[in-house]
Amino acid sequence: MKKIFITGINGFAGSHLAEHLLEETDAQIHGLVKPESSRENIADFQDKLQLHTGDLLDIQNLNNILTGVQPDQIYHLAAVANPEQTAGNPEESYRVNVLGQLNLLETVVELELAPRVLIVGSSAEYGSPPENMLPLDESAPLEPVNTYGTTKSVQDLMGHQYHVSEGLEVIRLRPFNHTGPRRPAEYVCSFFARQAVLIETGKKSPVIRTGDLQQTRDFTDVRDVVRAYRLALAEGEAGEVYNICSNEPRQLRDVLELILELSSLGREKIKIESSRKESAPGDEVYGTAEKFMSKTGWSARIPFRQTMQDLLKYWRNHRSLSPPLEGEN
Repeated sequence: MKKIFITGINGFAGSHLAEHLLEETDAQIHGLVKPESSRENIADFQDKLQLHTGDLLDIQNLNNILTGVQPDQIYHLAAVANPEQTAGNPEESYRVNVLGQLNLLETVVELELAPRVLIVGSSAEYGSPPENMLPLDESAPLEPVNTYGTTKSVQDLMGHQYHVSEGLEVIRLRPFNHTGPRRPAEYVCSFFARQAVLIETGKKSPVIRTGDLQQTRDFTDVRDVVRAYRLALAEGEAGEVYNICSNEPRQLRDVLELILELSSLGREKIKIESSRKESAPGDEVYGTAEKFMSKTGWSARIPFRQTMQDLLKYWRNHRSLSPPLEGEN
């Protein structure tokens, strides 16, 4: 039986990936879970998983785990992923994102394993591109403008290096924004959806206060994204890098308007208060996934409206909806 190992299996994308692989494969699914981290995202199906408690920074424990698992595929998703968190603690972000991946790849080499390895980067690697470079393809220069984008760029290049120097079958992906159920509240779509549900339930005033809504981003449903992850290891070319995105840029104002339209109160009963500023580089960041689509036949299938409906449903059912977060009152 094929054995799959997922780092960050209990995270947002990791949990959806595990659920998807359970549905689409008969593989044995193993996952690395940090001792102190929540397992809420995988609670409904964790009995079908082989979970290992550990930390990528503990290389001896990682060695022991991989010796036992002997994985055929590795999906490396574990990372400090919140850009604000990485900015606030850059040292920890470099340790987890860069040293953690180094430990993983070095352990694979030391144990003489031969799995296909997926390295998940980010569109943040591209930084704040000028308008004439849009939509971004994989040939765009890596010019990150924050700690998160920089650590992801290092992970990306490290994956390329280990493919060339060690012969590892590494495939690298650069997903653009993805969202859907289980997305933490600090990310923009979930931030909007959570506030809308707080208003629905009478837990905050019918006003959503937010920052600049003129920014344009490319949002893909996380369930489409993890399907891309599976296809990348099944059909992607080792050593290559691929963008993952919907090819449909959206302005944040349109995202918020849709969420309010889908709320039980309707758009007309909720007021938006947003800060405005002059357009600046980075206001528009979107890409093309044509390279990956041509290679695998993948495309984003889930309509954005459905994604937002499911996100609202998630927050309506979420046990930690109350009290409001800072800035939501």
